[in-house]
Amino acid sequence: MKIQSEGGSSLRLSNKKNQIIFNPLSTPSGEVDIIALSEPKTTTELNSKKLFNLPGEFEVSGILAQGFFTDDQTNVAYKVVVEEVAVVHFGNLKEVPTSDFFEKLGENVDVIVLALNENFDDKKAKILMDKLDPRMVILIGDSTYFAAMTAKTGAKMAEEEALTLTKSGLSDDKTDVIILNV
Repeated sequence: MKIQSEGGSSLRLSNKKNQIIFNPLSTPSGEVDIIALSEPKTTTELNSKKLFNLPGEFEVSGILAQGFFTDDQTNVAYKVVVEEVAVVHFGNLKEVPTSDFFEKLGENVDVIVLALNENFDDKKAKILMDKLDPRMVILIGDSTYFAAMTAKTGAKMAEEEALTLTKSGLSDDKTDVIILNV
C-alpha cells in the first residue's frame, strides 16, 4: 500500500484496488472508495463510494473501517485494515484520548498517523506514541513541529513523496517514525 500526505491532516492510502482519503482539502480526482472526515456531521459534496463522518463500523470494497470519537465528540479517529495492516488516522486531535478510547480501539494497531499542529504538538504526540507502541508512526501536519519530534523519537523524513508499506516491512523490534511532507 502507498501512503501520501496531502497537506494538513489530509492523507491518501491506496493500493491496486482501493483509494481512501482522510480529511481531503479539496474534491479528490479519480475514483475514491472511502472518504473519512474527522469532524462529525461535516457535510460536503465529495465523490466517493462511501463518506464517513461519524463513529461506527463499516466495510467498503473489502476494507474494514471503524470510527471512534477521541474526545468530546469533536474529532473522529479511523482504524482501517488494508493488506493486513491496521492503520489508525487520528484526525485533528487536541488532546491525548482517554483510556476508554484505547479500550475501544483494541490492541491490533500497526501504524498510527498523527497530524501535528498548535493544538496537538510534539509533547502530546510522544505521549500517545508511548501509550500505543505501534510498529510505525507517520507524522503529517505543521512542519514546525517535525524538528522536535525528530529530537524526541529519531524520526526520519520519507525519501519519496509516497511511502510504500507492507506488513512484512514493519519492524517487530522498534517503532519507526516517518515524516511525510507534502
